[in-house]
Amino acid sequence: PFEEKPITQKFSCLNSVPKIHRLITLNKIYQYNLQDSVLHSFLWDKQEHNRNHLKTDYWKQDIINYADEYNYFSNTLKHICPITIDDNADRNPYLNDHTVSSPAYNQTALHVITESSFTRLFFTEKTWKPIYAKQLFLSINAPGSIKKLEHFGFDVFRDFIDHSYDEEQDLVKRITMCVQEIERLNDNIMDIYHNTAQRRAANFLHLQSDEFRNQVEISI
Repeated sequence: PFEEKPITQKFSCLNSVPKIHRLITLNKIYQYNLQDSVLHSFLWDKQEHNRNHLKTDYWKQDIINYADEYNYFSNTLKHICPITIDDNADRNPYLNDHTVSSPAYNQTALHVITESSFTRLFFTEKTWKPIYAKQLFLSINAPGSIKKLEHFGFDVFRDFIDHSYDEEQDLVKRITMCVQEIERLNDNIMDIYHNTAQRRAANFLHLQSDEFRNQVEISI
């Protein structure tokens, strides 16, 4: 037995550096009218390192490759940015926050992970934090990220969550399928959260285990 955190909201999704897959995720959340169900941030150009990213050749190429999505954002959502949920965004220097003190981890049932890349499969603290916070999760990463987490021994709750988006190669389709899954789970996510308490706790323990550490070292 362990004490559960008081969960007050359904979903969360944090986005600092404005990469194109995060912009598309924001677009889809609003297109599916899920903004009130998802505690979300999108800092856009609020911090200096974000403004620097918007000057890179990577970003300039991405907004060409995904012009329709960028135009939708510019015409519909840019004016409400930056979107923040706590005072962490007011710290101007770049901080790689490894804590789980944000309401996005403490007060929501499921976290939508938007990893650092959507083409290269690797995991940063963005993936491990919701597991450490004993949350359910969806992952917008390179295809195969959920299968890789299963390989590492984590429960991804396939009996409740449809992770078929994880196999989709087209980025916009992959994100759309992921957001559609948020929409499908919207009515039942709180029940699913409470029914998976022990399994989420098992993920938390596995993350800190020697077994997991050994698997990661072998994979590297």
